[in-house]
Amino acid sequence: SRQRCRPCRPRRHCRRQCRRQRWQRVLCALRRRAELEENDTPMRAWPDQPRLAMQELGLEEFRHTHRYWAHYASGSMPASLPRRMRRYFAQRYTLFSRYDDGVHLDEEMWYSVTPEPIAQEQARQVALSGDGSPGVIVDGFCGAGGNSVQLAMQRRLPGVVLGVDINRNRLLAARQNARIYHAAGRLELLLADVRSLHRFLRPGVATGVFLSPQI
Repeated sequence: SRQRCRPCRPRRHCRRQCRRQRWQRVLCALRRRAELEENDTPMRAWPDQPRLAMQELGLEEFRHTHRYWAHYASGSMPASLPRRMRRYFAQRYTLFSRYDDGVHLDEEMWYSVTPEPIAQEQARQVALSGDGSPGVIVDGFCGAGGNSVQLAMQRRLPGVVLGVDINRNRLLAARQNARIYHAAGRLELLLADVRSLHRFLRPGVATGVFLSPQI
């Protein structure tokens, strides 16, 4: 008998209950299409109590505070940007210090991209947490490449950075921004949904996974 997915056993029940919980729906479909390998851990949906689930798995939570100076600059805003984006345009050199060299950003990326000082500190923390061996660092929500570019620029992270996003235009923008920072040689881009790459995001295949979804 075919083993059905938990916690949604009948398929109709799964579709009805997981309509608003896309994570569970994707995980259920993946478990139906492929069998897990012998050494794989069972796939689970996002827990209702993440901290309790982390304790059960032996994972630790820590926070790191980083302060930086925001640079505000004047100048004429492009006509393609709405007026509500004026405050983000004023911080363009905080988002990308080389903005004048031809950085590409769409309207959503103006308020979703990680500012460059924060991206640098996050990349440094990722580099310090590694063992220095070559591998693949996956940026699951690449966007315009704010974090991917800084990860690729880290010399303490030998290997390749894989930027994943579901928007083709943003991947093209990330490629352009990586060229400006001379990091295109270590950055590979993939047009896909990171939630469908469950077999790739595992120890032994990916050295690390960086997730910073757009808000």
